[in-house]
Amino acid sequence: RYTRAEVAQHRTPSERVWVTYGTDVFDVTEFVELHPGGPDKILLAAGGALEPFWALYAVHSQAHVLELLRDYKVGELSPDEASPPPGDTGDPFAGDPPRHPALRVNSLKPFNAEPPPELLTQSFPT
Repeated sequence: RYTRAEVAQHRTPSERVWVTYGTDVFDVTEFVELHPGGPDKILLAAGGALEPFWALYAVHSQAHVLELLRDYKVGELSPDEASPPPGDTGDPFAGDPPRHPALRVNSLKPFNAEPPPELLTQSFPT
């Protein structure tokens, strides 16, 4: 069992990169270079909780991501530190503006969409 302070000491590959998710502690050092978003992105969470970052990058809310993470588990937070860390983990996209209904949505959070081809060809100058 680990404290949040112990996890916070593991912020670089030379010190090992640890993160928490829920009450579990993970050593993701070997995954840093494999992270699809690049090492810089995953290192933002080094030594701390994944939840605030995963709230921004909803692609992580998939079963296969959690399965992959399980392979890196090294322990759990001590019971007195198992409650979530302080901070607002509300919806960071709650203030997004409404989007045009013709857009073909690829993801809602963060919003990613493209116009349908028939709209693009109506006017070539873009």
